[in-house]
Amino acid sequence: MTVPNTWISIHRPVLCAVDNYTVNFTAVSDVSGKARFHFVGLPSAIPISGENKIYIASGTYKGFHEVTATTNSTITTNTTFGATASGTIEVQFDYTMQIVGGYPLLDETIGFKVYYDTTGQISFQIQAYLKAISNFETIQPPTFGTYDPNMFCHYRVELVPGTDLTTFITALYGSVTDANITLVMGWDNSATYYALNGTFKQTALQAYDAEGTWLDDMEPRLFSNCGCFLSSQIVDDVVMNIKSCNQFGIAPEEMDALMQDGGRLLAQDGFTVIRWQ
Repeated sequence: MTVPNTWISIHRPVLCAVDNYTVNFTAVSDVSGKARFHFVGLPSAIPISGENKIYIASGTYKGFHEVTATTNSTITTNTTFGATASGTIEVQFDYTMQIVGGYPLLDETIGFKVYYDTTGQISFQIQAYLKAISNFETIQPPTFGTYDPNMFCHYRVELVPGTDLTTFITALYGSVTDANITLVMGWDNSATYYALNGTFKQTALQAYDAEGTWLDDMEPRLFSNCGCFLSSQIVDDVVMNIKSCNQFGIAPEEMDALMQDGGRLLAQDGFTVIRWQ
């Protein structure tokens, strides 16, 4: 399973990948000239049927196979029997994915179909979906004193089982819940991630997921008049904006106005920092 870092840049590629459900087969038998794979019995048969429903990554039976019948310990295919063998079967269940995001509420949802590639795997990029639910294409003025929803959003990447996977999970555990989806597919629907409206490198951004971290250490600061600039920090899983001013460049009337808005002065690397409480 490949999942995003806790914090990612919404303007860089964000890759996700879902692991397949697998069973280890210990033998292959000849059933009227077709290959039947045998594995340790499960509480229920795997309810799959049709072309390209299982994938074997190596060995005599490498590739996709059409499934014609299943029991709780066998999968019969339309593949010509060659010889007995052992290995791992990757089951190609049907499911969709959806992005649930926004801020402060998770109130936007986009669903999309996923497809197995030529090696039987599923992977997908999600930054385009995140942009669609966050409206980051429109530049908005910064917000001070609280979180800035134009700087980031939080989101979840959820796996929505199709008919065959729903049937299998229900047979194994009685119902389809996020916890039971995790047990079968290894995917956590409840995990929350955060997307920053910036172009920070993904490998470096994760280290900035700490209270008091200056995002500006990685990108140029936004300068304005009177020697003032905007700084941003990740604080308690939100992005806070702080207006900082050179000690020798701020006009007294601007300082008064800032303080009336609830700010206080802090020493920060040779600058006077106006921080809102």
